Amino acid sequence: MMMPTVNAVANKGAVLNLTNVPFTITDTAAYTDFTAYALTSAKFNWTISTTGLVVNAMGSSLPGVTMTKTVSLDGFNSLAGLKLTAYNITDIDAAGMHLQIMAELYNLSTIGMTIPQSIFNTESHGKVLGPAVATNLALEPHSPSPFILDATIATGNGDLTPYLTVIFQNALSGVDTPLDAQGVGAPGVSWLDNAIKQLRLSTSLPPLPYDPIESVVIDAMSMDFTCASCIWAPTAGSSITAKTNLPFAKGAPIVKLKQNIDVLDSAGNRVGRLDTEFEDAISNGAYVSTSTTPGPLTIYDDAHQTYIDFIDALNVATKYSLGLNGTADSILNLGDLGNITVTGIKLNVKTELDGLRSLADIKFINTLNLVTAGDDSGATVLVAINNPSKLTLTIGDLVLNSGVNYTDEGYAGKSYLTDLVLSPGRNEVIAFAKINSSIPVGEDIFWNKLADGFNLYLQPFKGSSKNPALDAGLQKLRQVLVMPPMMVGEISAKPYAIDWTLKVPDSAVNDGIVYATTIVGNPYFSQELSFLSVNSLDINEYALDPKLIIKSKLGAALDFFNFVPPGAYSLKGNETRELTFAIQMAPTAPLQFWINLLPELIETANTVGVLPLEITLMPKVQVGKDPRLTSQDFSSTSVYGTPSRPGDPLPPPPVLNLHVGPDFSNVLKYVNRLATPTTLPSVATSTAVMPPVVPSPTTTSTVAPVPPVVTPSPGTTDPVVPPPSSVPTSGPSPVPSP
Repeated sequence: MMMPTVNAVANKGAVLNLTNVPFTITDTAAYTDFTAYALTSAKFNWTISTTGLVVNAMGSSLPGVTMTKTVSLDGFNSLAGLKLTAYNITDIDAAGMHLQIMAELYNLSTIGMTIPQSIFNTESHGKVLGPAVATNLALEPHSPSPFILDATIATGNGDLTPYLTVIFQNALSGVDTPLDAQGVGAPGVSWLDNAIKQLRLSTSLPPLPYDPIESVVIDAMSMDFTCASCIWAPTAGSSITAKTNLPFAKGAPIVKLKQNIDVLDSAGNRVGRLDTEFEDAISNGAYVSTSTTPGPLTIYDDAHQTYIDFIDALNVATKYSLGLNGTADSILNLGDLGNITVTGIKLNVKTELDGLRSLADIKFINTLNLVTAGDDSGATVLVAINNPSKLTLTIGDLVLNSGVNYTDEGYAGKSYLTDLVLSPGRNEVIAFAKINSSIPVGEDIFWNKLADGFNLYLQPFKGSSKNPALDAGLQKLRQVLVMPPMMVGEISAKPYAIDWTLKVPDSAVNDGIVYATTIVGNPYFSQELSFLSVNSLDINEYALDPKLIIKSKLGAALDFFNFVPPGAYSLKGNETRELTFAIQMAPTAPLQFWINLLPELIETANTVGVLPLEITLMPKVQVGKDPRLTSQDFSSTSVYGTPSRPGDPLPPPPVLNLHVGPDFSNVLKYVNRLATPTTLPSVATSTAVMPPVVPSPTTTSTVAPVPPVVTPSPGTTDPVVPPPSSVPTSGPSPVPSP
């Protein structure tokens, strides 16, 4: 090393500032040993000697002066000041898990050093995890130096899942993880490379400095109150999205989640305990979503009233704040490194649920059945209840007091909802509003309020629900159902199209069986329609014979086309499809009348192809899961006629289109055969075979229905009792029509 000029002052000496002084290594092995010793030692002595020193003093030059100087210096002490401060997992690929570790090294030495590149193998409990590389590490004397380590936990080092499990478990539990690092080398600098290989460091990987789960949003939640034996352990499930604070740059690779949490009310009181099994999870950046299989929400023994208050608050609230406190377990997919399970991840957050707002948004849709007198007086109605929350509530059977107001004096009867399930959004529900026609309030509804419409006020009473906890929590529920004039509402589709097609095969000449095809629809929105028979209920005194009536130009009616029972079919909610009915021709005497009439109709069939059609049909149906069977007036006058109020002049009946072809002439052949004295008619039975149904989707529309024909009657004294499984009708059921 060539020393620069040094100026010495009498009685003070001189300072050697050897900065940027070229240093020539003459013995690589010796310098390697020196560097290794300096890196690993806390103190070391450094001796500087020279024999070629030139001293200039007092105007004279003295060459060849010999000098030897030994100084004590602070060593690097195995880089004991190394501290890992944070880390980020940048990627997981076939090579392993890549980390960027933020580190700081306080240089304890008097010597500064810049290391272009140094490589270490990280170890946990003697197991090599993978390389860590520091680039351009600049160590200033007695100063801290921040730097970044690029590390990889490599896939080629055997089964690392036990070690990775410990690392992540500690990180999420607030515990440091001890790590060792064995020097591998410093490529490009031979003496430093060998020295680094002798260096072994000890440090620790820090835990996360923040809560691993920042927030939780409840996307959906379900509660089932129908289990009689688990009143204080209702079945609950949920779909949640958690925002995580985990050190994964590309999102936490959580593939399964398990929850062990207490549900807290808005005041922080424990309500119940929810322990779930591992469920699939989906990660999207910092967010992880999962849905739990419904399981028991176990209410604590000392929290029964808290639970009741919790239900009550959810019922009336617009927004409700609740707490989740406990832990979560997770399974992380670390690619080729394998899956690891981390347990006991702390969870303590507050979140919000949309409340039920007293389920005040309830709307009348239509009447399925109306009985104005007798033991079963009341109305079976289809209503829409809007659930503004994200809760799906399985309530079961619910009974509410109903009346013209909320007072005892306004009481009219009870309303029954069977197997009630309320999902988020619009719920189309069948309710039986039993209106006691034998008491003044009920009599007034039928005699005075029905024609102009009225409000039906609904409220629970003690015993409305079989679940005592739910029953107590619902006592503040208040609803008003606005009944329109004559309780006539809307439908989602016509029960059948305006166009029908009649096929009269050659076989009809002998057996009288023809086939009528149309598009049938479900008028009852989301409720399933079970069309049980073309025939009405036996107890329906207003029943009409189910038939097609073909009109002539002069107004004569060909009315011997009878629907063959049962003609049953079913439609899902809002479904429409093409359907073919079997029709039995059964002309009555005198047959000559039909023989004279038919040629005109046959001519129209051949030239125009369309005949005027009316339909009389009051089938027996079941709507949804309602146990009460009804007779619905599906006659063309009700379905397509112009609505009118009782007492108004009847409008002319609507005319449908019956599409016919040349085979319509077989009708005349059949009647002629019957007119032959030696011929006996063939009569179809209920076992007549119908052609297969061919689904054909169509669009649906909403139209106003025709008012029902109702005959109010005071009836006799009638105590309020639950409805039977089948309700007689005192008049035709209301039927939708435009």
